[in-house]
Amino acid sequence: VCQDERVGIQRFDDENSTYVHILNYQYNADLDRIEAIPELDVHVKDVVGKKLEILSYGGVSDCQRSINMDNSDICIHLQNVGLYTVLVFS
Repeated sequence: VCQDERVGIQRFDDENSTYVHILNYQYNADLDRIEAIPELDVHVKDVVGKKLEILSYGGVSDCQRSINMDNSDICIHLQNVGLYTVLVFS
């Protein structure tokens, strides 16, 4: 779940992994580019105990993260989110 209108999110689960695709819609027409989102919290259910890998494409490529776990929820705090990011839980 993400409550940010600048972001599109899609979750996909297969037999072994969960993928959360994050698309940044923060287009700046004056600069003709997608600007990095300074901070973004993403809550993901039913992935506790899985290894997290963050893949980031376009814009700022080094998302910084912190993780808080609460029961079956994980809250991932991302910084400098670029054009396209995938959270891979495996």
